[in-house]
Amino acid sequence: MEYILKIENLKCGGCENSIINALSKIANVQTVKTNLSTSEVDVQGKGFDRKKIVEKLNKMGYPLVGNNNLLKKIISHIGCALGKIKFR
Repeated sequence: MEYILKIENLKCGGCENSIINALSKIANVQTVKTNLSTSEVDVQGKGFDRKKIVEKLNKMGYPLVGNNNLLKKIISHIGCALGKIKFR
C-alpha cells in the first residue's frame, strides 16, 4: 500500500529527517520518503493506519495542505531544528 500526502511547512532536510524518523515508528510502515520540491510525503507498507499518519504529521506541525495555522508553523520549526541536530 502506498499513501502520498501533500503537506504544509516542509522546508528542509531537518524537517525531512524528523518526519521520516517519526512515521517510520508507526506500525506496518515500511518506507517513508519526502520530496521538498513538491511538499509530499510518500508512505509505503502493508496495513498501516492512514489516520495515524495524518495525526502524527499534524501533531508535528506538518498538516495536510489547507490545514495550516501559526501554531503548526511554530511547531514545525521545532521539529526542523531537532531533525537537523539529531541527524548530524
